[in-house]
Amino acid sequence: MPILVRTPEEIMREDPKDLYFIEFASVSGEIFPLNPLGHIESGRHPNPNDPPGRAELLAWLEENLPNMEIEPLAPHEDSHIISGGVLGRLRLDFDEESLKAYVQRWEDEKGKPLDPRFACYILSYEKMKDSL
Repeated sequence: MPILVRTPEEIMREDPKDLYFIEFASVSGEIFPLNPLGHIESGRHPNPNDPPGRAELLAWLEENLPNMEIEPLAPHEDSHIISGGVLGRLRLDFDEESLKAYVQRWEDEKGKPLDPRFACYILSYEKMKDSL
């Protein structure tokens, strides 16, 4: 069955709150949040929809936060998904407890990722609401 892939804007229109997402590194090791062209310019992994670190993160989420909603996340609406695709990107529907658990496991005391293969970002609803 096909999987519905929504943009940040679609999600925020339906559920008006901050949006957390995981972005994976390109072949060169750089992370470009919600920028499909960054991945294209720096090269892609052999399977761009399953980049290194994604399976490990999904396994940890399933074991530690089994009730949290996770879904693939498309780039912004104005970036035209066909130009870059999903590239493994995930939207995580954190509540306070699940966010704390994620941060405790995957980030250092300064909020930087412990694993260089991916990083968690927040898209502020307050900053986006006028463009929705």
